[in-house]
Amino acid sequence: MRLPARFPANCFIVAFGAAMLGQGTVKFTRDRRGNLHSYWLDRRGIAREFYTKGASAWPLWKRAFRMGEIRRCPSLDATNARRDALEERKKMKIFKATHERRKIVVIVNGYPRAGKDTFVEFAGNFFAYMGWGAYSSSTVDFVKAITEAAGIAEEPKTPEKRALWAELKTAFEKYDRFISRRTVAEMEHAMFQSARAAQIGFIFAREPDAINFMKTLVKDCEFITVFVDRHDAETVTSNAADMGVEDFSYDFVINNHSDLAELKLASERFVHEVIAMKGPRQ
Repeated sequence: MRLPARFPANCFIVAFGAAMLGQGTVKFTRDRRGNLHSYWLDRRGIAREFYTKGASAWPLWKRAFRMGEIRRCPSLDATNARRDALEERKKMKIFKATHERRKIVVIVNGYPRAGKDTFVEFAGNFFAYMGWGAYSSSTVDFVKAITEAAGIAEEPKTPEKRALWAELKTAFEKYDRFISRRTVAEMEHAMFQSARAAQIGFIFAREPDAINFMKTLVKDCEFITVFVDRHDAETVTSNAADMGVEDFSYDFVINNHSDLAELKLASERFVHEVIAMKGPRQ
């Protein structure tokens, strides 16, 4: 029996139901707010979960039964992770020899202190190791340069500074989507100036509306979205940009709930899955 795309349940009912039907083994983790979360692994070690956007912020009684959908969660794949990573590193030699002509723009989002910069650093290094050109930029770089010129240092990043950057970015974005257009144009310029056959550019972006608009601007590149999740990330409510980061359906969710070694492995798995992709992700 094929389930509808969305149906009412919770993560525990669906995970235990899948196990009872012989679809896998029930596992547990915690979401970015520390709530217990259940998922299941099939015989190949592929992880799946019942997901409802924004549910981690809801009270327990509301999470008990809600509309949601089943989705893949690669960062939770059962991996005997270090052994699998060693096997994948051997395959890198093959990937290095197969320089398909590809250009990919990756939007990276998440709450402050979720590990976005570290994820991009790890993933970018893996892509570079395989011969790809790897770049990164942020939609807030332009306004940070303005505030730096005005004498406002970037560090330490306070709620007041984040609110200022968000307000300035919103003002520029109201003028013909200036920030989105500028960010995408600069990234595409860097990628198309390089002689490398394979290119990947990471863009840090916050607002779902801006992400959707940037997707329309990317004509000659693949477009992927990533959400980096961590249960102890800084949930910012002082500006609209940070408040809306979960209001989007991302292609990948990187669960950064452990240490740097696990985040590095999750980043590596992400790289391998992106390389294996052909066209839009299903």
